[in-house]
Amino acid sequence: MSSSSTPVSFDALLDFHQKEESLSPYFPTTVEEKEADLKIVEKVLETSDLRGFGILIHREHGLVMLQCSKPKKGKPVPHFQIPGGHVDKFEIEEQQKKQPSNPWAPIYEAAKRGCVREIWEETGMDLRESLDRVRPLWLGAIKTNKGMRNEHKDRIFFVLEVSDSDFLTKAPEASVSHGEAKGPGLVGPLNLSSETEGLKLNISFEHTGFQFEKNPEVAIEAVQHHSGGKVSEALRRAFRSLEASTKEP
Repeated sequence: MSSSSTPVSFDALLDFHQKEESLSPYFPTTVEEKEADLKIVEKVLETSDLRGFGILIHREHGLVMLQCSKPKKGKPVPHFQIPGGHVDKFEIEEQQKKQPSNPWAPIYEAAKRGCVREIWEETGMDLRESLDRVRPLWLGAIKTNKGMRNEHKDRIFFVLEVSDSDFLTKAPEASVSHGEAKGPGLVGPLNLSSETEGLKLNISFEHTGFQFEKNPEVAIEAVQHHSGGKVSEALRRAFRSLEASTKEP
């Protein structure tokens, strides 16, 4: 990130993604490009491991990061992640039945729903009926071989603002079952303060806790081991896109 006077903060990132012009996840396409995109989508569905990730930002406290203490080769223990996971093929097929006008819409919509499902499973935050709050995280103005502004190396990123009311006061009655594996359950942030007291999440067995990070550069460094560095790369691209947008006349 540059040292310019551009406001580089999670608040600024939220402000940008709540503007009307940032709502579309798709690059503009011509008729010819649409035909090519249909073939690319086919190939993607055959060969790619698609995943959806949620950038959860609290205005006062910053990015929500999940602590992972599960040993993995080449990764320190513990390290931090953001909520997210695989996009199931059947979810994409369900969206294809709606015959959307944009070839990328089934992947985008399935990824959004998959992302929200993973947020629920990993944190207890239930946003499944609030899909309008889930915005595409813009990662730049240059189209690659995929037609979504929020896609980076088969990872599809979303951003949403969370408030105190999204956090939990008790474990959900219909908590997700993970068989015999038990998570830490309902916990407050690891970096607990008087301001964050009472903000709790129902953490799944995959993680050992969560914490907030207000400083984007610190957060990017903290999640560098998640998904092979793709999460950190996407956040860097999002902030570069933000800076570029503020410099436009």
